Amino acid sequence: MSTTVTSIGQPLGLPDLEPALLFFVFAAAAVHVCQRLVEQAAVVIGADARRASFARTALCVGSIVWALDAAGLFMYPDVVIGDAKLAPAILALIVMVVTGRWTIPPLTNTRSNLRVVVAAIGLALGMLAGNALMLSAFGGITLIMSWQAGAGALVLATVMAAGLALRHRSARLRTDPKAYLPFSWQEKVLGGLTVVPLHVCLANMFALEPATPAHGGGLKLMLALVLFGIVGTAYQVRSLRTDARQERSMNLALMLQNSAHARLREDGGQRLALIAERLPALLAPSRMALHFQPIVAADDVGGPARLEALLRVHDPDLGYVDPELFFLACERLGYTSMADRLVIRYALDLSETWRQPEFECEGISVNITPNTPFDDDFVEWLHRQLAETRCPPGWLKLELTEHAMINNAERLANVIRELAALGVGVVMDDFGAGYSSLAMLGDLPIEGIKCDRSFVSALEHDRRRQALLRHICAMARELSLKVTIEGIEAESALKIVRRLGAQDVQGYHIARPMPAGDVAQWLLARQSERYVQAPARTPFNAS
Repeated sequence: MSTTVTSIGQPLGLPDLEPALLFFVFAAAAVHVCQRLVEQAAVVIGADARRASFARTALCVGSIVWALDAAGLFMYPDVVIGDAKLAPAILALIVMVVTGRWTIPPLTNTRSNLRVVVAAIGLALGMLAGNALMLSAFGGITLIMSWQAGAGALVLATVMAAGLALRHRSARLRTDPKAYLPFSWQEKVLGGLTVVPLHVCLANMFALEPATPAHGGGLKLMLALVLFGIVGTAYQVRSLRTDARQERSMNLALMLQNSAHARLREDGGQRLALIAERLPALLAPSRMALHFQPIVAADDVGGPARLEALLRVHDPDLGYVDPELFFLACERLGYTSMADRLVIRYALDLSETWRQPEFECEGISVNITPNTPFDDDFVEWLHRQLAETRCPPGWLKLELTEHAMINNAERLANVIRELAALGVGVVMDDFGAGYSSLAMLGDLPIEGIKCDRSFVSALEHDRRRQALLRHICAMARELSLKVTIEGIEAESALKIVRRLGAQDVQGYHIARPMPAGDVAQWLLARQSERYVQAPARTPFNAS
């Protein structure tokens, strides 16, 4: 598969029509495969996994571009098949693979358009260097260079790489996961059409001299190398697809107990990958905010309230960030403990004002992820935070999901006792949402259980659900556990759970989650309403 040039010191000129059409089909297919590879690599999470994925993607993309460049040389009438020099051809392949490894990660970046453009220029320069080496395998390159052809190649390669990367960025940054639109066939055809004039510019950058015939079967070795590259690329494509499926399966397994697993299926992990990419910035105080939703006594909804802290994360490009996906990204990258500690300290600072007696606030509750309590220094760290914020005993409660408690019951019991010594209670959240273990309620020194909102669904008309909830409340009373029911959205549901024996309730019927700045006003307004609604007392008559 080597070539010779019949004209001494002349550029290759324009290609013939029929081979140019075949080359266009090859180019469109190459654009499709390369874009799919980049899309799969972009959803991989974790530094080591991303490095490995990008390395294999660069190998595949570099091999495809190399094969495309070599095939394009046969479009030109002055090129004939002869022996090839392997060394420069292999060096061209190495240059293209290395260039892809350097530029593909920033090309998939969604944080900076400038980085995308700079990476596109780097990819274009790498393509120019690789093409020059490829040409030298088929004929001697003279020092005469066409600056017009070189500039055209640089501009076309940059525009194509940057355009595809920015289009990919725009698709990934859609705030609605269902609206993610991969590349259409029209866009891939346009990419293939761009490759044809790009190759013409590349092929005419230098004047070529006839190739010196190489001995030792250069053509056969070259064909073997191409075949090996095609087979290797196909294998790597399959491996990348397998890795992408495993990545999604791992994410879905971690989210099995949460509603966010449906959103992972909707967009194939694109949203999660974006959150992971921006995670360090999202952990900044300017991106994190806390809203608070009240928890009140079922038989005195106008009385004292406890406030549950709910994290809200916002990104300028992503908009609202789902908290469950946010914490899944933290879990995958090892930031869960940092995120939990930030939320706890933030909640303690915000709640300091509400400790005044006139607010009648009983404290705050904070959800934490399963592994945070097992950090060696967590209890000691929490002790320091409580001391620095002068937090009274009983003010802070931590909520852990039922699933987390089942998996770590034996270790967790000791941690809960240490937390109780600090005056911090632990509540089992989402009780009944997964695989419940009733024996665990007797083993863990928790203060209460929080029944999942699924218990309230259709509660008014579901006698079996009412019976189940009644027995849970009775069992909890026997174990001295307080029962909180989530998802109370109507007065009728409140009356039923009150009758069934629930002590505390939470839901939109009581109050929606509110920004921290609105909490004090809400607490005071409830007292005013209670004072107005209180029955007038008959004045004492001494006579």
